[in-house]
Amino acid sequence: MAVRLDEPTIGSMWTNARARLKDGKEADHEKALCVYLNSTIGVLSMLGSFKRMGLLFRLESTETDLLGLPVPDFVKIDGALEGLAAAFDELGECELSPLPESGNCSVRRAIDRAVCEALDISEELIHRIRSHLVREPSITGKRYQIEEGQLPLL
Repeated sequence: MAVRLDEPTIGSMWTNARARLKDGKEADHEKALCVYLNSTIGVLSMLGSFKRMGLLFRLESTETDLLGLPVPDFVKIDGALEGLAAAFDELGECELSPLPESGNCSVRRAIDRAVCEALDISEELIHRIRSHLVREPSITGKRYQIEEGQLPLL
């Protein structure tokens, strides 16, 4: 969903995570934002925030949508900025599976672990959200199916 590139770029399936701050830590902010937006909770945030929903893989968002996307203030959460930037340094070159396959993607699970640790979110909760998200019709293009023995979301 998000990448970090050194030059302005237009993408149809992702956004270039850029920070326009003057604190000398712009690179760390961009890295943290990129990790967050590629996490389960970041994808869920996008699903809940964009006005023109269709299939997520054909999601239409504008710059206004992206600028209005709620994200945590990583600076105000002790260690979050540094932890997420370190996760980007470790995982930034790894290949992510498509969202419908994210339940089996070790990189996405590592991203989720980093976000859970940085933001003090229960990994079990994120695991349950991910299990529902991979069956979300806007991601799969199919009807939602509840599998036998599936845990409820909350």
